[in-house]
Amino acid sequence: MEKERGDARMMKSIGSVGTGLGEAVKERIERKPIKFAKDDPRLKPYVREVTGLLNKSLQRGAEILLEGTQGMKLSLLHGEYPYVTSRDTTASTFLAEAGLGPKYVRDVYAIFKPYVSRVGPGPLENEVRDQAALNVHHTRGREVGSVSGRLRRIGAFEERTAFRSISINSATKLAVTHIDTFKGNAAARTSAQFTPDAKAFIKKIRDLSKIYPYPSLALISYGPGLLDVIDLRM
Repeated sequence: MEKERGDARMMKSIGSVGTGLGEAVKERIERKPIKFAKDDPRLKPYVREVTGLLNKSLQRGAEILLEGTQGMKLSLLHGEYPYVTSRDTTASTFLAEAGLGPKYVRDVYAIFKPYVSRVGPGPLENEVRDQAALNVHHTRGREVGSVSGRLRRIGAFEERTAFRSISINSATKLAVTHIDTFKGNAAARTSAQFTPDAKAFIKKIRDLSKIYPYPSLALISYGPGLLDVIDLRM
């Protein structure tokens, strides 16, 4: 972590959040004698072979929800290099990192907001400059870096990026979040109460189902609460 934070190019030009992920990946690739948690007597009692646990659970009929990190635009392989993170952020890699094969996958969910956000430098189409609009995203939308604590930059929804994400991740289901960031939707609790702008965005997402592998809109989130969701699968 200290090495990464001491690299001015990583921290400023590329926008690293300085968690040390890039440096850790580099050391592993270089086959350096890395000390893992299992090698520390204090941590060893809490370490388990996760791949085995997951596969045994699946064989017993359990269901597993595997959540990935960050968005596809930050993928080391498919993102906007060099303004990317130090790993791939697509569904197939999330499976590989967990030690799971594609055989067990029932659905892949692609999640979209009405806008694009990112911390630090990098391409951002039609970036929002209006301070009042940014305040809504930073407060109600909670667009603050979860690691860095920095305010995220906001840009318009990128349909082209959505197409690529569905294709590369083989998405079968679509989810929409942050509907409450549309003006006039903070108190909306049903689709009938959504404003025309919000309804137009949801229609745009529904139209993405025309892209192979033809994913269907499954979830619409209209607030930060766990139950602030319209479940279209039911």
